[in-house]
Amino acid sequence: MQHALITGCTRGLGYHLLKAYLEDEWTVFPLVRNAASIRHLIEEHAGRCFPIISDITGRDIETKLQSVLHANGAKLSVIINNAGTGGRREPSIVEVDAEFLSSMVSTHCIGAISVVRAALPFVHKGASTVVNVSSRLGSAHRNGNKEFSGLGFSYTYRIAKASQNMATLCMSQDSELSGVTVCAVHPGRLKTDSGAFDADTEPAIAAQRMKSRIESLTIEDNGTYIDLDNGTIPW
Repeated sequence: MQHALITGCTRGLGYHLLKAYLEDEWTVFPLVRNAASIRHLIEEHAGRCFPIISDITGRDIETKLQSVLHANGAKLSVIINNAGTGGRREPSIVEVDAEFLSSMVSTHCIGAISVVRAALPFVHKGASTVVNVSSRLGSAHRNGNKEFSGLGFSYTYRIAKASQNMATLCMSQDSELSGVTVCAVHPGRLKTDSGAFDADTEPAIAAQRMKSRIESLTIEDNGTYIDLDNGTIPW
């Protein structure tokens, strides 16, 4: 039986990823701040759904994560860092709040690092994958080409996702993760509460597509930035 760790599972893409893996008979460790919204999945898939109740930015995240993984004999084939939050409308630097920016980087970048670091002893090194759910807006190349200029996209969200992308590249070249495929995935323009004005994809559809794409990954995909709609994205 294969094991997966997925963060941010209370709604949206993370919730549908959790459902997809459970329905495919995986054992899943969903990291959530509150298990109430997934209680029915825990009950329906008793013995295969073990929630980790924690805030991804909390000081005890690593302790709580390792405790649940150890107690249930986890041997992870897939880690999906999906936890995140949308930015604010900040078309100008004068509207950027430093404290909010710090919290965004903590969630999207530091949180992802904390999860992988804590889960490392439980990773199946020879055949495992780490996916950091990114965004087209985190591409320094595309921002440098002014593709998003004048469209009102959030300063803080773009900066947070760009920092997460750098973390993905660092992980992909880390000897401690040798043999592990690490990549960033842009799941598409999702129709969520924090979705962009041009959102066109339902989270349930994106979850199925992402799961299929993850299953096709090999070590040759290590260090790539994947767009589920258009192949790859330049970093």
